[in-house]
Amino acid sequence: MYAQGVSTRKVAKITAQLCGLEITSTQVSHAAKLFDEELQTWRNRPIDPIEYLIVDARYEKVRVAGSVRDCAVLVAIGIQPDGHRTVLGGSVPLTEAEVHWRELLSSLKQRGIEAGRVGRSKHRREPGDLQHSLRALQANANNQHA
Repeated sequence: MYAQGVSTRKVAKITAQLCGLEITSTQVSHAAKLFDEELQTWRNRPIDPIEYLIVDARYEKVRVAGSVRDCAVLVAIGIQPDGHRTVLGGSVPLTEAEVHWRELLSSLKQRGIEAGRVGRSKHRREPGDLQHSLRALQANANNQHA
């Protein structure tokens, strides 16, 4: 709820009503701060070697400045040499513009990604913005449709 912009006082009130657990708005703020720190640590963690990088986007309805609109949810998933899949990162910009893809992929590169093959969803038309961003990530990547 806090991540959705609900005030700490409302979160405390709703928690008391739903869970029967009384917490203060200060406790909500403290928990949110701890969550933000954990999320930042996860977002900046080093990336283990991966064989394949899968990137995709979907759109979700979100409230922005008081109105509901579609918002892109970009995600990067790595497949490790043993076949294990792991979410490497993601972002929630308003669009799939090249600048947003490039930002996500650049953050992965800074964290040590060296993907041999890159897969993209074939369930929708590939935007040129993603193509340009992938080339910026690794000029000689072997791009394959997933």
